[in-house]
Amino acid sequence: MNFSPLFKIIPEPFGLDLSDGTLKVVKLGRRGKNLFLENFGERDLPSGLIKDGNIQSEETLAAVVKETLANLNMGAFATKFVACSLPEQKTYIRTLELPSLEVDEMREAIQWEIEADIPLAFSDTNFDWELIPSLKKQTKHLDVLVSVAPRALVDSYAGFLLKAGLTPFLFEPESVALARCIMRQGAVEKPVLIVDFGKTNTSFIIYAGRGIRFTSSVKISGDMMTKNIARALNVDEKRAEELKKDVGLNREKDGRIFEAAIPLLTDLKEQMSEYIEFYAEHALHAHDEEPLISKILLCGGGAGLEGLEKYLSTALHIETVTANPWVNILESPLVETPELPYKESIRYATALGLALVQYNDL
Repeated sequence: MNFSPLFKIIPEPFGLDLSDGTLKVVKLGRRGKNLFLENFGERDLPSGLIKDGNIQSEETLAAVVKETLANLNMGAFATKFVACSLPEQKTYIRTLELPSLEVDEMREAIQWEIEADIPLAFSDTNFDWELIPSLKKQTKHLDVLVSVAPRALVDSYAGFLLKAGLTPFLFEPESVALARCIMRQGAVEKPVLIVDFGKTNTSFIIYAGRGIRFTSSVKISGDMMTKNIARALNVDEKRAEELKKDVGLNREKDGRIFEAAIPLLTDLKEQMSEYIEFYAEHALHAHDEEPLISKILLCGGGAGLEGLEKYLSTALHIETVTANPWVNILESPLVETPELPYKESIRYATALGLALVQYNDL
């Protein structure tokens, strides 16, 4: 006779989004079928503590995380389980087309693809995969999303979490968590380009059907724009950041900000255009999906830059909007909570996506 446990411990991980410059924490809760924001917080990291995604001191980062968790916006929470992001520039994401296979055969096929396509020895990697459901009922093949990370990187991230007294529940590339957050029910009829304009870099993610099709990361960032403004206006970076937030690209308020930002924005627009064209011309369009990008979704700290939507829409002739990070959390048409206003919450999209991982059944 089999007995079910009287008390089953179900992990409730919080989302921890790490970048070279900041960390963000989000904990979601659930009441019946409804989700709510249980807690959140943000902290700038000491310069150089994480460099190009690599942790320079596990002990120091562990101490910073412990201090952050002790001073969250809405008090402490009990869980020690963590869903943690891995840096986009250090991970590899591929969407493979495979014939219908048994699980063991699929794993072998994925291993062969990793060895052939990724510049790492297979023994030095950690990888995971998931099937991408088709929008159509019948297909002749399977689409499989494969995420690969260097084993040394994963060990380092696990190491600092353990030093902080936390338990790793999941490690996930930023792009996967971000897409989970902002793609309504995980599906789109036409491809979209997600642009995560962050403090230290920018990621491009092409999402079609029910899955990621392409990712890339470039060295264009909010910090670079701040430095350009500081040099052009001969002010310190703190004042330049304030001007960027208050004025943005509004030339009626102060045209100098726009002129200082335009070289970086031109570079951003040109790189976006290259990836859009690459997808249209070379990507495999499974199940007769539309090859043209239908919309651009902005997220990350730079998404709140006034005038950025209009600039990209005009320059690329593609509708550009700021993503809604609450689309899979709050009931429509809500786009914010009293504790975390919409304009602030877009910075938390990756952390929200990590925190959402336990609620995939909704």
